[in-house]
This record gives sequence, structure tokens and C-alpha cells, in this order.
Amino acid sequence: IFAKETKFPGILLVDQKKQFYRIFRCKRGRKYSLQPEIIPKVKTALGQGFKSGPTQGDPYQLGGLFLVSLLNREVIWEHREAYPGNFPNLDSLLKKIVKYQNVKM
Repeated sequence: IFAKETKFPGILLVDQKKQFYRIFRCKRGRKYSLQPEIIPKVKTALGQGFKSGPTQGDPYQLGGLFLVSLLNREVIWEHREAYPGNFPNLDSLLKKIVKYQNVKM
């Protein structure tokens, strides 16, 4: 649904068996999903008119973002969510991509 609705041009992988969550050591559990840090994020989202739809998948599974080299399968940048709404620093990610492209090309 996400890829169709957003016309996402990249490769999107869905890990229904949660193998990659385990390999990349992403956190899971109610204790991570109910952190006090999410309260201001929820207030901000609600204030901006965000409405959550029905939960799909595991509501207690936190995710992450991993940049993996196609050359040697090395993880060259990573972010694991500490709590829901703990988004990665995209400036840091973009700098890493640019740096990696300049070094490897």
C-alpha cells in the first residue's frame, strides 16, 4: 500500500517473519512502545491533524533504518528506534550516502 500510494521509487522490503528485525537487533516489547518520550510526539501529531488508522502488524515491534553497501553487504549507517516516533537524523544519513558514493565511485 505504501509504495503504491507514495509512488516510492526504491526497493521496499517487508519482513513479515521478522528475521531482519532480529538480525539488526531492533527492539520489541510493550516497555519500548510506552515510553514517556512519545507523549510530546503524540501531542504534536494530534495537533497537526494526524489520525492513526487501524494497526497493521505487530504494534510492539520497533523498526530501524539501515544503509547496506551493495558492494560488500556492510552496514555503513544505522538507526534503531528507541521508542515509537524516534526518527533517524536524515541529514546524517544523506551525508553518509554522499560520502560513500564519493569514496566508492
